[in-house]
Amino acid sequence: MKSVIPILFLAVYLVVSMGPNAYAETNQFDASGFSAADFSTVPFHSIPEAKKRIQERIEQIDFQLDTLPQLNEPLQLDAYGYHGGYLPALDELPEEPRWTVKIQFEEPYMKVNPIILVPAIDRSVTPIRSYGFPKRFRVLREFPDGSTKLTHEWMEKDCPDPGRTPLILDGIGRISSKIIIEVYRGDRVGEKEVFALDEILGVRKHFTPQAESVEVSSELESLPYWGAAYLIDRKTSLGLPLGYQAEAENVATDYSIVLDQQPSAESYIEIEITESSPVNEIILYPAVPSDGVLIPGYGFPGKVRVERQISNADGERRGVYANPDQWNEGNPGHNIVRIPIHKHGRWFRLYVCDLPVVDGKPVFALGEILVQRNEFVYPIQKIELHGFPESAQKQTHLLIDQKANGQPVMLMQDWLDQLTERSRLEQELHDCLTAEDRLGERWNRTWRKMAWSTVIFILVLALSGFGFSLIQRYRLRRRVEEEHRQMELEQMKVRFFTHISHELRTPLTVILGPLEKLMKMLSEPLQLEYASLMHRNVKKLQKLVDQLLEFRTLQEQNRDLSLSSADLVRFVRNSFQIYHSMATDKSIHYRLSIPDEPVHALVDAGKFQKILDNLISNALKYTPESGSVHLLFKVDEIDGIRASLQFIVEDTGVGITEADLPHVFEQFYRADGLQPIQAVGSGIGLALVKELVDVWGGEIAVESPINEGHGTRFTVRLPVEFAEAEDVEPEEILPPEETALSNAEDSVSDRMHPSGPRILIVEDNEEVRLFIRLELAENYEVYEGVDGEDGLKKVMEIMPDLIVTDVMMPKMDGVEFCRRIKQDEITSHIPVIMLTARGSQEHQLEGLETGADDYVTKPFSSPLLKARIHNLLESRRLLRERFSRGISVEPSAITVTSADEKFLQRAIGVVEEHMEDPEFSVQSFSKAMHMDRSTLLVKLKALVDQSPQAFIRILRLKRAKQLLEQGSDPVADIAFQVGFHEPTNFSRAFKKQFDRSPTECRKNGTSGSE
Repeated sequence: MKSVIPILFLAVYLVVSMGPNAYAETNQFDASGFSAADFSTVPFHSIPEAKKRIQERIEQIDFQLDTLPQLNEPLQLDAYGYHGGYLPALDELPEEPRWTVKIQFEEPYMKVNPIILVPAIDRSVTPIRSYGFPKRFRVLREFPDGSTKLTHEWMEKDCPDPGRTPLILDGIGRISSKIIIEVYRGDRVGEKEVFALDEILGVRKHFTPQAESVEVSSELESLPYWGAAYLIDRKTSLGLPLGYQAEAENVATDYSIVLDQQPSAESYIEIEITESSPVNEIILYPAVPSDGVLIPGYGFPGKVRVERQISNADGERRGVYANPDQWNEGNPGHNIVRIPIHKHGRWFRLYVCDLPVVDGKPVFALGEILVQRNEFVYPIQKIELHGFPESAQKQTHLLIDQKANGQPVMLMQDWLDQLTERSRLEQELHDCLTAEDRLGERWNRTWRKMAWSTVIFILVLALSGFGFSLIQRYRLRRRVEEEHRQMELEQMKVRFFTHISHELRTPLTVILGPLEKLMKMLSEPLQLEYASLMHRNVKKLQKLVDQLLEFRTLQEQNRDLSLSSADLVRFVRNSFQIYHSMATDKSIHYRLSIPDEPVHALVDAGKFQKILDNLISNALKYTPESGSVHLLFKVDEIDGIRASLQFIVEDTGVGITEADLPHVFEQFYRADGLQPIQAVGSGIGLALVKELVDVWGGEIAVESPINEGHGTRFTVRLPVEFAEAEDVEPEEILPPEETALSNAEDSVSDRMHPSGPRILIVEDNEEVRLFIRLELAENYEVYEGVDGEDGLKKVMEIMPDLIVTDVMMPKMDGVEFCRRIKQDEITSHIPVIMLTARGSQEHQLEGLETGADDYVTKPFSSPLLKARIHNLLESRRLLRERFSRGISVEPSAITVTSADEKFLQRAIGVVEEHMEDPEFSVQSFSKAMHMDRSTLLVKLKALVDQSPQAFIRILRLKRAKQLLEQGSDPVADIAFQVGFHEPTNFSRAFKKQFDRSPTECRKNGTSGSE
């Protein structure tokens, strides 16, 4: 039910989110691209925002269409790096001059000649043409007295398209400092008349004077202007004297090479244009600084000439045509250099010599290279250097800059796109208004639905609360019933075990009494060992029965203490010493911390002893070998009469998980994550300790882990009263029977049969291991392993003939131990018998599937175990005898594990492969089998009772017998075929193996075939 409440609140949120208030918060709606159908799904309160954005966008488009000029392509830049600054557009052609450009130079009486008009470029067509260059215009010169003189005029016919070539107007004449350009007709671009110039230059010999002012006037009031200042390049300080130096990187140039040395007369730049066609001239633009400083002819070579390679009709090179003008010498300053060219061709060679030196290095720089024919310029496809030093640094730039230098220029295509977008936005505005009307009614209906939704939600919430309370009440009743059922189940379990314990005490008494009397009558050491083993385990069972009965008694009655005086220091020391031998056997560091002086108090010695015994034995049981157990005992005096006993038992064992800690003192509780050896307890010891401490009125606490993920600490506090020293009666503390192990190992080791088969017993319980060893020591050579890991080491050391292993063991259980034995090619032949207290078919199947040869459940009969050991060893012996007698046995017919089959198949295959090799030895055999000689010997001895040398010889003789019986080859040839050097040695070995000579074998085989 708890998960239903969040779902209900989520549903309410979704309902509320359908209302207008939720949509009113949506202010990021983008109306672009919506149709009327789309607006039907738009939130109601977002429509005004969408309508506002559409109207603002329409106003932006109208402003751009009205104020910005349009170009069909991006406005192009020339080598100087500036676009045309004056780009008006008209809807109709004016009859009178509507544009007047007046340029005032700094010196009032300077003769400026010529005037250069640099066209803007339209690269959207091929060949390249100008953009916006005036078709009808005239140029006048104004004198200081106000009079003017017409110098150039194109009025009767249109001015030809200059293409990429600047229009040079010579013959300005007379001294004057103001130039007037009147434009009557611009260039037709789409539906508009456009007037555009890239630059206007007034040139005087080797420099360009700086313009003081530029005035632009027009009779059209609505004509947009971009600022007349851009008509003249303001970023170059014109009029500087010759020889001014600047750094190369501050020069605006398309071609720039900085050299460590002057190029040779054979150095040239190869230029390839896009097609083969007649070319009038090549125009070289000098470089111009980009930082406002003019260096006339910066980096321009002192000598330059051009050669053209002639091409045939297919565009292939035919030869080199040298121009008659040869070398052009001298610095052109700011003027361009024109080199006439004739003939057809696509390739040109530009030779350069005598480069100017800048900052100590020769520099070659050109603002631009134009390949021109009449009124247009060919695009350059490729430029390559030839004959220049390897240290040349080439900076590749576009012949024509594609940028507009940050100025607001609208392309013709953008202009058309703007018109299309405006039309679409008008339709969207109409759809938006229509949707606004539709949605208004829809949201009115939504508000009515919201009211009903609120009422329904309140009802659902009330019903949900009522249902939740019913479910909680039902769960509480179920929990109380479950706790009562668990309590009854625990009581039934205790009553059952108590009844069983009572039933066991009688037969245990009958067994224990005669057994103790029998032990006094026996004198034979072996008989005493068996009797002692029986006596220890009967006492252990008796102790478990007593603990269970005492636990039941404490729960039902008799919760009083039987106090007597005792020296607690001596009491704890004696209890500690009882378990010293057990700790020594497991190599556990066992230590005690107690007061130096005696402490006399009134205690219940029996209960105190049980508390100590259970905690100490529990710590030793769960502490691995080489661990440590520490017992700390101290007395905290409260006043002169009362005191608090505190003893702590701390170990470095496996520890207790956080999930198991709350259940440690529950009866019959066993942790889920324990290994088999860790789960051997009865589940009653700690529960009994808790009951005893509660009866005493004390406290017990447990901490785990205490050190890097492992270890446990039990702390017990018991209230006591001090007693007088003379009242103390010494208490007899009897050692637990399970700690008093006999010295049977020494006596048994003396009687082990050294010549019998080797048996390895892998069992973690020392007494079970001792019992099996006592039974087998008379006929077998017995070895022991305490767990799976120790057993693996012993197997590789002694290579036993048979293994008897327990299933439940620490570190590595018997199933994993058996799996590793059977999967290892070296040990897979060893028979394995598994012992376990788990007798279900599933557990037996698990053991057999891992390769175990037999499965014996506990408790087992000693004759049964001996019989199964004898049968397995006998079957192995018969298998070896069959092979040694020479009977042809294939590996698949041998009753062994799959690993043994594979091993025999591989061994036979290796010998078969080297059958004809007389040099194939035991060393070669072991190398081919990837084993050392000793391991191979042990393996073959175990499987077929043959040494590697005998194994090779027998297989060769079997093959020879087969060839003799089936073929007619001479005996000598067959001897060589099976790897014998000498036929006589072959005959001797054959007769020894089969009791007849090769000749007799052939005769018998031939007669048999007939």
